[in-house]
Amino acid sequence: MKDLKERLRDKSRDKLAEHLKSSGISAEIAPRGRPEEKIKGPWWGFFLRSLGIIDVAEGPISSIHVVKKDRGKDSPPQWWYIFLIPSEIPMAHNQTFKISTVRRKSFPIFGKVLEVHWKGNDWGTGLARALSEDQQINAFVSKTGDVSIRSHKKEFHGWLIRTKRFDLTSEDWKALQKVVGRLLSVSYTHLTLPTN
Repeated sequence: MKDLKERLRDKSRDKLAEHLKSSGISAEIAPRGRPEEKIKGPWWGFFLRSLGIIDVAEGPISSIHVVKKDRGKDSPPQWWYIFLIPSEIPMAHNQTFKISTVRRKSFPIFGKVLEVHWKGNDWGTGLARALSEDQQINAFVSKTGDVSIRSHKKEFHGWLIRTKRFDLTSEDWKALQKVVGRLLSVSYTHLTLPTN
């Protein structure tokens, strides 16, 4: 029974960890039950389950949360990859920084991506505009699908970057690191809450 359960287990997390290692990125599968596995939100709804965490040894991305929506009656299974970047963000718990991409296509669903821009509430930091103007990041989004960035202050304190596809190439990883670099380089000092 244990062998059958192992054969049937979704191994998407294992495959991503191996792919990261083969690309020269130090990544290890974390034990199950980590607090980060509870991270959820309006992106995913109630029908998603965690496949676990991958720890990344180097760089600002500390770990990757792999999430799956199982096959439905009229829909195929879907996976999301959530990249966790630890950071102290001077925002109240009832404030959320959230931006995401919009891809304009030549034809809905299957058309070629003609343009990428970011929208949402970046709390006046100018990050959405800066990302929209970066051609390397736009090429990454055109290939992998829409990307979302949001702040998080519960099981994990920092930033979450979510992608739906991640066929990781070295160029993809560089583009993702560039998104993180821009995210961390923006000044958030104007968001600091008053002490009285």
